[in-house]
Amino acid sequence: MTSLLLVEADILVRTALAAYLRECGFRVIEATSIAEARMFLTDVNASIDLVLAEIGGTDEDGFALASWIRKERPAIDVILAGTLETATKKAGDLCESEPSVTKPYDHQLVLDRIRRAVAGRERGRT
Repeated sequence: MTSLLLVEADILVRTALAAYLRECGFRVIEATSIAEARMFLTDVNASIDLVLAEIGGTDEDGFALASWIRKERPAIDVILAGTLETATKKAGDLCESEPSVTKPYDHQLVLDRIRRAVAGRERGRT
């Protein structure tokens, strides 16, 4: 079962998306902040395959978390979520284009993006 870490400050948004993803067969760990996400990511017993993090709205931004993951946990895929305006302001050199998903979340689009990331990782292992 694919495990993903959902980093979203808004409890209503987070719980709805987490419930949907669980119904779709994913193991979902919920984090309310980048600091909490890093706590999960540094736990040697935590098995996390993918992180879905909002660009802004938490104690740090999702770009900082994505940079940290690329450096410290490169095997974990990252999907960033946010508005195009927020992404444009914060993207800098990290991303080549807008975030993979936009907010408000389209649950089906999020699910499709996660499945593509997981499939790409599975192809890389074979």
